[in-house]
Formats: sequence, C-alpha cells, structure tokens
Amino acid sequence: MPDDDRTLRAANDDPGAVGVPILDGATLRHAIPARFTTLTASGAVPLRAIQAGTRLITRDRGMMVVRRVLHGDIRPGAAMVHLPIGVFGDQKPGVPLDLPPDQPVVLRGWRAEQLFGAREARVAVGRLVDGRVARLAPSTGGRVVSLVLDQPVVFYVEGMEVVSAGL
Repeated sequence: MPDDDRTLRAANDDPGAVGVPILDGATLRHAIPARFTTLTASGAVPLRAIQAGTRLITRDRGMMVVRRVLHGDIRPGAAMVHLPIGVFGDQKPGVPLDLPPDQPVVLRGWRAEQLFGAREARVAVGRLVDGRVARLAPSTGGRVVSLVLDQPVVFYVEGMEVVSAGL
C-alpha cells in the first residue's frame, strides 16, 4: 500500500477528543512527531524518512516490514505529553519527547508494577501525566507519523518503547 499524505484533524477539532485522529472513521488516535528517530535494518532513521517496505526493529516480533505510513500535521496548541530525558529509565527517552496523549507506550518492571499491578503495561502516555515530570504541554505544531504494521508491535523511538498501529 502506498504511503498516505494527508492533513490530519487536530485534537481540538472535537472538543471531547484527545490525541490525533489518524484514519477517518477509525479509533486509531496516535502518531509520533516525524522529527524523532526509530531503529531500522539500516540503523537509526528519522520517522519522516520511513516508507512502506522499511524493515523496522521491534521488541516483540524482531524485524518487521512497515505496511503503511500515515503522515499528517498536528496544529500548534494541540495537547501533547512532554517526557523529559530518562523519565522511564536510563536514556528512556534519550531526548525530550512530546507525544499525543493517546500514543501507547510500554512500561515494564517496577514502574508497571507500581502503577498498573503488572510486569508490563501498554498504556496511553496520557495516563502517565503527573503534572510534574510527565506533563501536558501545547504542541508547537508540525508533522506526525503513524507506522502501520501487520499487527500492533513495540518499537523504539529515541530509546522509548512505543506501540505501532496494526492492520
């Protein structure tokens, strides 16, 4: 399937919505700013350079092929969750990371145990907002990307484990 290049509605188009709607009529509401990097068979690559057919390194399924890449724009002022360097462990994330509140991330170990009573938890990053460390901040705007694989998988963005979209 070809990459989709479209303008996405921002969260504030629907006053009750959070996150970034990616597909019309679907509930997929997460994406990652295109300026951040992920790990591929070719090494660390900016998300804006990922295309359908790129081999992505995943935590739970090894190397997987990206089936679709959805590109869009998030408007300035849309709610994002700001994560400082190392908030989830040594260099996780490795740079300050801003994600839409609905973007699923992975917590493991004591953090998952303390917050969710599980060894591993896949949760919308907005559920981790505490107002001090993980906090809501307005977007400065820009391109976002949603990677679609055969199924939702965990992949890495700036050292942080995030969950992809799946067919």
